[in-house]
Amino acid sequence: LARTTDAGEQEQYQSRHERHFCGECGSHLWAFNSRWPELVHPVSSAIDTELPKSPETTHMMLGSKVSWVEPQLGPTDKRFEEYPDTSLAKWHTEHGFGS
Repeated sequence: LARTTDAGEQEQYQSRHERHFCGECGSHLWAFNSRWPELVHPVSSAIDTELPKSPETTHMMLGSKVSWVEPQLGPTDKRFEEYPDTSLAKWHTEHGFGS
């Protein structure tokens, strides 16, 4: 369970993802959710091949961040209070990263 406390309120959330970790160091490697069986969500820091430089930075879920988080927002960064309307797959295709 994830616990957040802000403005005197406490709520608990149960993740719907199955999370998978390295058996040697415990690092989070990837997540899976049976609601989307065709998708696997790798943690970018667990990918050991060179990745292309992203053409932009996106900050999302800013409307529910805890009060002590200060996002490092650049002048051209995209900002969303919740999730953006564009899916990850569509963003990758629009930016030339699709298959």
